[in-house]
Amino acid sequence: MKRSKRPSTSSYATKTKTRKTTTSSARHDHPETEREEIELASEDSGHLGLTTMADPPIAVPPSLLQVATIPAVSTQCTSSATEHPRPLLGVDLQSEVDRLLRASLSTNTHKAHDTGLASFTRFLGRYQLREVWPPPVDNIVNFIALLSISGLSDATARAYTEAISFKCKMLGLQDPTKNFIVVKVLEGMKRVKHRPDTRLPITSNLLAQLITALPHICSNSYEEKLFTSAYTLAFFGFLRVGELAVSTGKAHNKVIASSDITVD
Repeated sequence: MKRSKRPSTSSYATKTKTRKTTTSSARHDHPETEREEIELASEDSGHLGLTTMADPPIAVPPSLLQVATIPAVSTQCTSSATEHPRPLLGVDLQSEVDRLLRASLSTNTHKAHDTGLASFTRFLGRYQLREVWPPPVDNIVNFIALLSISGLSDATARAYTEAISFKCKMLGLQDPTKNFIVVKVLEGMKRVKHRPDTRLPITSNLLAQLITALPHICSNSYEEKLFTSAYTLAFFGFLRVGELAVSTGKAHNKVIASSDITVD
């Protein structure tokens, strides 16, 4: 029994090389031929038990492998952003805070608060009580009682109490004016001090009587014409005094001016 000789690797490589040389000129013109040769070479490699070797790995320097360092887990915030804050040169922040707080209330409210706190200070000095903040509830209740005896209205007592409340809040202290006793004393003062409004409404007949009486009151004709115009404009324009006349310390742009009047 004859055994067929197995072709050697060298002879096969010679044939493959001759085949590749013959067809190399037609590879660019016939791509299909090139693909067939690649498939044939793969089959031949498998027949001969050859394996294709991949490219050797490229060594990467260790310095390029480290991208960043992961910080340790912590429940505290990092203080890198606040360790060295940028200073605001030439800026007084506290003055700006005081200005904004001052602007949160109107000028009249500030005056009422100043008057109320001054009255409360006088009350403490009169009865030789120590001034502490927040003031005790008993001092506030007795202060309201003194206001009632002095003949002041409940609205005034409430305004003075609000001044005490505002100062306590500004100092970050507990507000004692919200105490149940203080609230009920103010309500009782409102019931006791309630008086009907005795002022009569201005009617057209009453307006005519006021204008007729002006020559006997005013010192000259200018004042007579001034008050006549003011009374007539306020009556027919349904204006309040604050919309018509400028009081001391009030801005002039808050009242009606001639530029605000248009005639169609």
